[in-house]
Order: sequence, then structure tokens, then C-alpha cells
Amino acid sequence: MAFDTFTIILSNYCNLRCPFCLQAASVADDEVSAVDLIKFLSKYPLRTLKLTGGETLSGPVFPKTKLLYDYGISRGASIQVNTNGTFAFNDNPDKDLLMFQVSLDGLKTKHDSIRGKGVFDKAIKFIKTQQKRGYKLKIMNVITPETTTGELGEFVDYCLSTLNIRPHFQFAAPVGRAVGLRHAFDLERINSTVEFLIDKGCDETTRRIAFVGDCSIPQGRSSNLGIDHHGNLISCPILQDYKIGTIYEDLSDSKIRQRFARSKVSRCTCTFPQ
Repeated sequence: MAFDTFTIILSNYCNLRCPFCLQAASVADDEVSAVDLIKFLSKYPLRTLKLTGGETLSGPVFPKTKLLYDYGISRGASIQVNTNGTFAFNDNPDKDLLMFQVSLDGLKTKHDSIRGKGVFDKAIKFIKTQQKRGYKLKIMNVITPETTTGELGEFVDYCLSTLNIRPHFQFAAPVGRAVGLRHAFDLERINSTVEFLIDKGCDETTRRIAFVGDCSIPQGRSSNLGIDHHGNLISCPILQDYKIGTIYEDLSDSKIRQRFARSKVSRCTCTFPQ
């Protein structure tokens, strides 16, 4: 099974400082170039390209983002651009192939308490603007230990009734700025929250956020491959400490899979939502 789905952390730069960010979200001066990423991707079939950061639509990062989604679209791939929704998007790539995933961590009061005053309104404006332009959108909500089911219920209702979007969820992972949350969640609470969300009409795949399944990526049983902002090959954005090579090496599919299988990450049981 050849790798054909790539999640690329384009940059560490972001205009926000969310406390549970998987990244440090600061300026880095040795980030991988779009040219090198495209050279690497040209060696593989390309079905899906997920572009994340950092903030993909920010001034410093957008030129790289555009080069990557233009390249992916030229090959007929589905493109997902993850964004916090605070920057305008006026480009006009193929609406059948490109979609946005926008971060919303709750309704206005909560979202702004996490991301900054006025950020909620900007994100909602971004969502509605791109909907009018004909783009498909996903909403991703990060659940923290402080999140209540009451908040989640109101959030789901808002997304469905006002935005006509069924939201997706993930729990804050204990990496990056959220490393202190390592012992904050208990499995019983996680499972009860997941069941609540499913009862609210969220998709059954919401179960994946419970971190109790088997990840198919590390041991090479899937077609997914991650690339960090330095060009390192990783299994997913949560497991950036476990690098098994770089895009600059001449590695075959089988060699990459062998390295994942021999690494500590092969014991991972997280199912980071795709």
C-alpha cells in the first residue's frame, strides 16, 4: 500500500497562542520549503493533502500554503486547509477539491477567552464568507478538561442551526503547549463525553477521539504519512518527537514502514482524527 495521504505541518508560525496547541507556534528560521515538499510528494500517488500549522493563511505562511494546494489540485488531490479563520481568503482554487477546517473551541465567550478578543467573530465571518463562495467547511473543537457537556451541547446546536455544519471534536493532547494535561483526562470521562456527543447527533467516528483504538499509521498499515515543518517524517501531528527520517532521504515505502515498526511509536494507541 503506497502512501497517498499526507498531513503536512507547513510552519510553526501562528498569530495566536492557544494553550493546547500541538506546536510551540513561534517563528522558526529553518522550515522546509514548498519546493522541497513538492519534490518529495512528486514521488508518490497523491489522494489527499492536509495542510496545517501554525496558521496556514497568515502572511508569512500563505505563499507556501498556496504553492502546496495548487500543486495538489493540479494532481487531482483532495485538499484540506486547517485555519483559525482570522485571515481573509480571496484566492479561487477548485471548490470541488479544496475545503477548510476551521477551529472553534466553543461559543463566543469561551472561544475568545482561549484565543483572544474578537477571534470568534472573525472565525464566524470566515466560515460564512467561504460558504457563500461555495467552499466546503469542517469545524474542529478541542475539548479540554474544563469543557462541560452543557457547553458542548450548546456548541453543537449552534453549529447545526446557525452554520449548518456538524462539528468534529478532539481532546487536547498532552504535547506542545498542552504537555501539562498529560494526567488531566480519565478514560471514564472521555468515554462519557464521546457518548454524549454521539447522542447529540455527531458522527460515530467521534469515537476516535477517545484515544482507545489502534492507530494504523506507525506500523505502516495505512496510506497516511506526516511531515513536520522541518521536513521530518512523522506518523501524525501529535507524535512529532518520533521522527523516522526526512523528506531529503531516498527512502522507499517499505523502508519508511520498517522504521515506524521498529520505533517506540509502534505502541501508540491514539487515534488522532483524520
